[in-house]
Parts: sequence; C-alpha cells; structure tokens
Amino acid sequence: EHLAILITDWAHWDETYRFIQDRNRSFQVTNLSTATFSKTRLDLLLFINNDGEVVWARQRDHATGADLELARLPTTRWPTDHPLLNFSDLQQIHAGILATRYGPLQISSSPILTSMGHGPRQGTVIMGRLLGEEEVRRLIDQTRVNFNLWISTEKELPPASLRLANYLESEFSFPELRALQRSPEFGRILGGNAGMSTPEFYRD
Repeated sequence: EHLAILITDWAHWDETYRFIQDRNRSFQVTNLSTATFSKTRLDLLLFINNDGEVVWARQRDHATGADLELARLPTTRWPTDHPLLNFSDLQQIHAGILATRYGPLQISSSPILTSMGHGPRQGTVIMGRLLGEEEVRRLIDQTRVNFNLWISTEKELPPASLRLANYLESEFSFPELRALQRSPEFGRILGGNAGMSTPEFYRD
C-alpha cells in the first residue's frame, strides 16, 4: 500500500512529466540523490518513456549501497508490450512481488501523468523495494500480522511452508479444503461462487 502511494506521488507529478520530456539535470540533482533513496527505502527506480527507452535508472541496495543486477528489469530498453508498461486505464497501478536472486522484491509501476492525473501519458515509473528482514519487520509492525517470506524454490524452507508450496503446485489441493468443498454447507455459505478467495488483512 505504501509503495502504491509513493509511486503515485512520483508518477503523477508535473516535475516527472517534464523530466521524461527534456531529461533536465535539475530534476536529477534535486530528487534522485542518495538521501532520497535512504528516506524512501527504494532499491529500484526506473523512468521509462513511451518508446520503452529507460530515461533514468537505479538498481542499488538502499541500505548497503551495493549495486543490484536485476536482469528481468533492464536499465536500457523495455519491450513496449511488457505487462508493467501497459495499463487498462491511466489511473491503474500494477503492484506485486517479484522473486529475485536477492530475495522477494516488492514492485509497482504507474503511468506518468501530470499532477492533476491528466495525459497524454509520457511513460512509466517503476519502483521496487527488497523485502529483507528489516522490511518484513516493518510490515509486521504496520499490519500487526506476523509472517515470513520465502522463495518457493529455496532449499531451506520450513516443513510447513514446503507443504504449502507443494499443495499450491497441485491446484490448492489441501485435504482440509477438499473436505470443506464436499460439504453441502460450503456452497450455501459462499453462494454460487464457491471457491478460493483472496484473504485481506485490516489494521486500525
């Protein structure tokens, strides 16, 4: 949620709109300093024009300063049909988690518009934040939900999580779920759309 708000602040901004057009140096000096990345905890930031050309890019661990090599997120040019660069409408934001060699990466993309949210669209902003131990602790404090993150292919997955990954690969075939779906009450409770639903967590 925070990343979606942050990317909107950057993507729907007259200064960004002009930067994609003229690549002015003052925008880079004022807004793209190391201090900015430390404050926002961003590890990835890309400005891409409508032709798929990367106007400005940074892939660097904000905590250590080490450069990141994220081959799936190129820093020179993107295919214009890439899912992160295409939106059903100008107000849409893409958000998700990408598995990388450095661990899970929270990622978001948004069309570049004016501060009023108007077009014509000038390109796309992509932001990313590695979900390391410190960031996960921060999310636990914010959501009040205790959780851990692992890549499903990791060799040292806890037994319970390994069981979950195996079941996910077999079309959600949990024994508990199969028993529930066979119950006549299951369809009655969920109406005509008996099936899996996405959990939502709320905080005060």
